[in-house]
Amino acid sequence: MNVRLIQVMNHSFPVVNWFLSLIYLLLGDHARARAASLTALRESNDGAMYLATLGCVLARAGERDAAHDVVRILERRSSEQYISPLDMCIAHAGFEDLHASLLWLEKAVGQRVMRVTELGMPLFEAFRHEPKFTACVQRVGLPGRPAASSTSG
Repeated sequence: MNVRLIQVMNHSFPVVNWFLSLIYLLLGDHARARAASLTALRESNDGAMYLATLGCVLARAGERDAAHDVVRILERRSSEQYISPLDMCIAHAGFEDLHASLLWLEKAVGQRVMRVTELGMPLFEAFRHEPKFTACVQRVGLPGRPAASSTSG
């Protein structure tokens, strides 16, 4: 896959850079994940989904103060506009804060947030062993997935 070609072809389409930021995060390339997140945020005119992802990326990159600032911005915005509990879950997931992430996830499932289908993404890998996470996945009706070490034959 030619990542640069994808970026050029989809200029000003924030979801492309959002996915790229998640891919780079999964690869451990925090600098590129941060850059892609910032681009998605700019392209979206500061959309909450993209801001939450930036917070997650910053926390995973060790920029915890900046990530906490993002969480505070989302909390402030929530008094003026709807902020999806899934976005709050994602922002807290960057810190691998299981308790806070799962509280927000349960709210997202309770509100029937459409994007809970993202629970199958690698972003949530650290939570898969948690009974509350598993219960949320089952409640949403997402299929289970095999362990990362299994192979198909």
